[in-house]
Amino acid sequence: MKDNQNGFLIQSICNPALFTVLDLRSTIFSQGKIIVENISDPNNPEVIPDDPFIKLINDPYVKTSRQDFLYKHLWFKSLGNNYTRKILSGTDPNNIDSVNALYNLIPENIDWNEITNLDKFLITEEQKRQYNEQKIKYDFNGNCINIPLNQLVAFYDVTNALLNDGQLMQSPSRLQGLQGVLDNVMENIKTKGINLNFSSKYLATNETVTKGITTPLDEDDKQEVEETLYNKSIMATNAALNVQSLAADFRKLMLGDLFAEDYFTIARAYNVPREVAEAWLKSGGTFENQEKSFVKWVQSSVQFEGDDFTDTYQADFKYLEQNKRIKMSWDHLPMMASVHKEEEEAFQSFVQSYIDLVNADIYTAQEAREKIELRKEKLRL
Repeated sequence: MKDNQNGFLIQSICNPALFTVLDLRSTIFSQGKIIVENISDPNNPEVIPDDPFIKLINDPYVKTSRQDFLYKHLWFKSLGNNYTRKILSGTDPNNIDSVNALYNLIPENIDWNEITNLDKFLITEEQKRQYNEQKIKYDFNGNCINIPLNQLVAFYDVTNALLNDGQLMQSPSRLQGLQGVLDNVMENIKTKGINLNFSSKYLATNETVTKGITTPLDEDDKQEVEETLYNKSIMATNAALNVQSLAADFRKLMLGDLFAEDYFTIARAYNVPREVAEAWLKSGGTFENQEKSFVKWVQSSVQFEGDDFTDTYQADFKYLEQNKRIKMSWDHLPMMASVHKEEEEAFQSFVQSYIDLVNADIYTAQEAREKIELRKEKLRL
């Protein structure tokens, strides 16, 4: 049994509408800034610049940059699942000091046949250990490699085990619900290609009527008409010829409008606002309303993907047990600067209002401090 997103990878490369949406998401995601904080004192987290995870993510694999790794991560995940292999130098896959590389496996090259289709809950630690020691078969350029499940970090586009309790590490793909739209895009392109091919072809018929009978063109006349149509943009003739293009009227077909609607349908399925999708389609030119949509999209949809990424690695390497937290944000992007400035100004105003309330003996200093910390955490300042 191959991974259930079989076929979607090729479609994601060959289907221009789907490719554009995934490229938008993966490009922005790959620009995220990742930090690790020491949260021994939750009120005063300290950045750990030389944490092993930062070193690993900045140089995940041979000839692979951090941006490449993150881009590929979200691309694969968008198709249904992404499985990242932890390549070990030690023995403990959950100890980051034992991991010297990370590699995003091509999901369609994974064979799950050797993995047990569960028929009961995993409750005891021994059951979990036995499950995680099972091995997938991975086709690495024709070479079959056995990889234990405990060396995989799994990410799901929808959620795992949604359709089958026994397939604990697999998620359905949202592209299953978009297959009709994807087919429409390719048919649109095919139709446009056919019409372009026929746009240089014409049908000429003789409409001369003699004694009530339409006179057909003789062979010499047919050859002259064909040569004239091919070689000249204007044809002068005394004959009553009706010349028609064999191509359909592009305006009536509305292929461009239909392609755009299918593109926006795919974008909506991936929680990309129409304004953002439209700006990306037009090479990134944005207006004020598009910038606001971009900021809102990054703060919700893209941040959700970032939180899933960091939370998963945080749990896998047991960072919370070490009082460490992994964070990912896009506040450093130029388009985010204005909204971040507005949030800081609003926060300063909020703080000043509580200072005034404390001075007026309406709140105690401790109560005001708690309110301010809650607001600070909410704004991620």
